[in-house]
Amino acid sequence: MLGCQATVWNAAGKRLTLHLLAAVAEHEAKMISERTKAALAAAKARRTALGSARPGHWSGREGRRLAGLSKAREASAEVRSRKAKDENQLAISIICGERAKGSTLEGNRGNAQRGGPRQPPRQGIDAADSSASCDSGMPRAGSRDRRA
Repeated sequence: MLGCQATVWNAAGKRLTLHLLAAVAEHEAKMISERTKAALAAAKARRTALGSARPGHWSGREGRRLAGLSKAREASAEVRSRKAKDENQLAISIICGERAKGSTLEGNRGNAQRGGPRQPPRQGIDAADSSASCDSGMPRAGSRDRRA
């Protein structure tokens, strides 16, 4: 029986030790943050330029900076394009689903204005899916076709 009680106290001791170490680590992180903020404020008061804003930082390396900027812009455009395609495909799938139920866009306008629940974006949508999504049932914009 003594061995069982020792195990319980040992587990409680481990939890207490872990809690104390976490509290010390949290305090140390807060102190580091405060010191960093104070040092940055002092540098700002001295009008010290930091990072790539320092004079001469890009001397002889301007081409690298511009190449990096161009690469970042291309990556950003690709991500925005992919997100737009996913959102468009999601909208098409929702419209097709509503049409399959017999709903119309005019009938659903009130739901959208009331702030109905927004569905989260689906993962893994590609261009092949968009061409197969209820193309035959989608009337042109402005038409009065009520096909389901």
